[in-house]
Amino acid sequence: MENSIDYQEAIKQELQYIPQAYLASLYQIIALMAQPFKHGEGEATEKLSKGILQVYADKFRKGFSLMMRQELGLDFSFQIQEQFTILKLTFPLLEAQNDEIIPEEFDLDQICKTKQVEIIYSEEQQKYVLHNLQEAESEIQDKHSEKMLIFDTLTGIYLIETSQIDNWQAENASNDARNLAALMLLALDKRQKIHQTDYSL
Repeated sequence: MENSIDYQEAIKQELQYIPQAYLASLYQIIALMAQPFKHGEGEATEKLSKGILQVYADKFRKGFSLMMRQELGLDFSFQIQEQFTILKLTFPLLEAQNDEIIPEEFDLDQICKTKQVEIIYSEEQQKYVLHNLQEAESEIQDKHSEKMLIFDTLTGIYLIETSQIDNWQAENASNDARNLAALMLLALDKRQKIHQTDYSL
């Protein structure tokens, strides 16, 4: 006898009973199960979307919040470009934090020009990297970040990576958050030592 259950509809009905906190993990499990069917011959590859970036941002926020002061929150705005995706982090007061990521228009060329960096493809590393960073930060960034990072101001950071969906999965977010935390702490330590040397002269 042929099974007549519409499983997609049945799952939709059951989802209403699952607490919101568990849905991100459930999404990842379903996405992994669906992966072999997305890339079948003649089928279109899934594209990066706001929903995928939202799951990434939620996981990133959870990991990064462990090193933040209790009153600070973490907001995300984003733009998915053809080649690169930009995710901007800002640090509002926790009470003003917006849990939803917000679409925004970024001029990546202008951002790079203002910060005196350029994005180049490294044959050695087999990925895009930032070139001509300030000496105090370039050495640290190479060791402690998977994504390209541009510090906008004291309260804003751009995370930049190619728009391949695999680069923005939730399982990458915790590592990215830890790497950013390490980078910020090491950069701060290095700048403090530079200032101490200046004062001692």
